Amino acid sequence: MRARQRVTVAGPVYAVRVQPRAGVASLECRIKDPSGEIVLVFLGRRHVAGIEPGALISATGMVASRAGRLEMLNPEYSLLQPPNHD
Repeated sequence: MRARQRVTVAGPVYAVRVQPRAGVASLECRIKDPSGEIVLVFLGRRHVAGIEPGALISATGMVASRAGRLEMLNPEYSLLQPPNHD
């Protein structure tokens, strides 16, 4: 996976945080798939239903490189499996 490519990734969410970006709170979630790790960024959102650690999601969008990491801004996403709350 490289910057400036439109890709689809799928994997478990293993970290979620709300991070300010340009003065606006944004939800960031990290997922890993066989091609590597990527941060999904939902601008202007503090919460996205179903996106929490342990959920399995698929996301499609344009990959960008920022501060040495790959990220996707406002990707199209699908919840493949909700998190397991035991």
